[in-house]
Amino acid sequence: MFKEMRIAQIVGLSLALLTSFMIGVLIWSGVYTAIRRAVNASASNELENTAPLDASASTEVQDESEIEAYNLVRQRHPFENLPVHSYAEDTIVVPVLMYHKVETPPSGAKPSVWQLYVSPTEFDHQMEYLYMAGYSVVTLEDITTALGGGTALPVKPVAITFDDLYQSQVDNALPVLAKYGFKATFFVCANCPHVKGENVKAVLAAGHTIGSHSYSHGDLTELRGAALRHEVAESRHVLESRYGITTSFFAYPGCNYDPTVEQAVINAGYLGAVTCVTPFNGQTDSGRYHLARRLIDNDYDKFIARLEDREGMW
Repeated sequence: MFKEMRIAQIVGLSLALLTSFMIGVLIWSGVYTAIRRAVNASASNELENTAPLDASASTEVQDESEIEAYNLVRQRHPFENLPVHSYAEDTIVVPVLMYHKVETPPSGAKPSVWQLYVSPTEFDHQMEYLYMAGYSVVTLEDITTALGGGTALPVKPVAITFDDLYQSQVDNALPVLAKYGFKATFFVCANCPHVKGENVKAVLAAGHTIGSHSYSHGDLTELRGAALRHEVAESRHVLESRYGITTSFFAYPGCNYDPTVEQAVINAGYLGAVTCVTPFNGQTDSGRYHLARRLIDNDYDKFIARLEDREGMW
């Protein structure tokens, strides 16, 4: 009997100790939770008070690193000593960039061939510079509208154009343009064998503009009368009827034009035309049918100098 009572006392004591322990755990758990909440609330308030400053500092450092990484400050480059072109008050300064083949330049090519190439990597680099340096990509119609006294162009405007619609433009340029959200004008020869209908449709589907590059890409200064009208006007008619578009701008093949050719373009109803015989970026309303355009190749420093409108940088 005594033994049984002893066991009952031990069990009772054990239960009491266990109960006390559990109560202690619950109490300390509550205290711990309260302390954690207080600490978290204090930390949260402190974070809220300091967050804008930290975010600003982070952005500032990022901006500085971007400027350094992309070399946006280009005061020091091989053409820095060339003066920037100056203009009369009625001139709007906007570079119109001209590209041809977006593929690696052939090894050992002579300058007349090499200048028609820009590698896919370099093209991306150049578009990246436009994006990071704050250029606003505008259309040719934006330019002629501004020249006529309409809507003004944004700060640091630039236009992008391509001639001939080579396959490499579709394969290598379109993805890069999409990457940066840029739109361009592609000048197409209406009757050139290398121009594929699916490529024209790909350009249009991506939101870009098609312009006329004549009917058969000949030297228009050697033509007169009906032959000249066919090259200028029929090319527009073919492109518009074939693709259901409006073709408002013309690019002179080989950049060759004279007053007679220019008048034929005017008579055909185009809003404007581009050439590439003027080494500067100034545009005037009287020159809307020979807008200045800069030939861009695989040389990054020349690309920068042409954007900056450095004298002598054809």
